[in-house]
Formats: sequence, C-alpha cells, structure tokens
Amino acid sequence: LVKGSYYAQIAEQRLYNNGTLSAPRGEISDRYGRVVVTNKDAYSIIINDLFENNQELNDTLARLINLADSDSLQYEDTLPIAYEYPYEFRFGQVQGVSSNETEWKDSLKVSSTATAEDIIYVLADKYEITVREDKILLRKLVGIRYDMERRNFSGGNPFTYAQDISMKLVSKIKEIPDELIGIEVVSNPIRSYPLGDTAAQLLGQVGIIY
Repeated sequence: LVKGSYYAQIAEQRLYNNGTLSAPRGEISDRYGRVVVTNKDAYSIIINDLFENNQELNDTLARLINLADSDSLQYEDTLPIAYEYPYEFRFGQVQGVSSNETEWKDSLKVSSTATAEDIIYVLADKYEITVREDKILLRKLVGIRYDMERRNFSGGNPFTYAQDISMKLVSKIKEIPDELIGIEVVSNPIRSYPLGDTAAQLLGQVGIIY
C-alpha cells in the first residue's frame, strides 16, 4: 500500500487523540482574600506533525490563517520583520529575539546587507513556501514556520498556534477536519488576572522559552 503508514496515522487521529492534560495551577490571593490570579478553561489550537511534506504543511497553515483572520485572530510570531508590505525590520520590538541586527542575520547565515524582503524570500525558499503574490500571507506563513523551527516542531513536540480562542473559531475548525489535517483544538486551563495589571511586577507572566 502506497504511503500506508502515513494514511494510517491520519486515520488514527480521526478515531482518537493522544494529548497531555495540563493541570490547573493554584490561585493567588492578596491579604484580604481577593483573588488576583486564577485559572479559566479555554480552547487552544495545536498543530501536530502529521504532514507528508512542506507543501502539505504550508497549505494547511494557509487555511488555518484564513480561518483565524475571519475571527480577527492573528498569530504573533517572533520574526523581527513587520507584517505590512514593504517589509521592514522591527528589532527591539520582539520578545525572545536578539535586538542586534548583525547578530540575528549571522544566526540565519545571511548577508549583513540583506534587507527584510531578502530574508523573507530566503526563509520562504527554505520552508518551500510558494506563495508570492499575497505578501501579507507570505509574511504570516514565514513567521509561523520560523517559530515552528525555533520551538523544534516535530512528531513528539506539537506547536501551539493560539490560546483562548473563541467558540466561533472552534466550530469553524471542527467543521472541516479533512481540510485541516494535523490541526487539533484542545481544552486547557490558562491563567486569568481579575484585577488586570495590578501587581504585574510581582505576578508577571512567563512566556515561551526558546
């Protein structure tokens, strides 16, 4: 059977899901018993590595981006290049990425004179992204693939695309499972701050570690 193991993996995903259930963390209260940090149930979009090749992955990501856009949800990546065209660098505005332009370009093994647009096309070729006419979609695809690489996306290491998504988007994703192979919606607890940014310097927030 041609690609038998690949199709068997897809079939198994439709029958059952394996996943890690995140345990809720404890609440934090102030001296008067007011809750300043708690948990709430939310839905997240997880991407599993069930793709036969880069084209299939990129096509699925493009569909997911269009769905998310229809719900006003945009994935905020760590690529230090602005989303708008013509592309410009945004060093110093992205958490977890060097603000040193030369150092960052060296890490990508590109010329120190490379422009933001040059780098977009270098990465697009690397990830085999064929989109060229739609500059905004191209930028989004490159940004997601860049983060997936940084987070070591693999069969044993799924990628979290978004957290706390709307029920409307959950429904849209579940309506077309055959068009979104590898895309999974999971329920998990996330941190909630009832008092907003009160005591933010103490409570803080831990982001993704690269």
